[in-house]
Amino acid sequence: MEEYYGNLLNVIQQYEDAETAITECRRRFKNLKGKYFTAVEDLVKKHFEKNKEI
Repeated sequence: MEEYYGNLLNVIQQYEDAETAITECRRRFKNLKGKYFTAVEDLVKKHFEKNKEI
């Protein structure tokens, strides 16, 4: 799980906002089932919210 999250962070770090990062994740992870993509969206949003507070 940590490895998957680390890979996700590598993908989204190059984007300035959650919406752009989510759009890229949809493109990259197009074979990921919808129920799992909801979790990816949550992780991306939390990452950007956390970084916004810093």
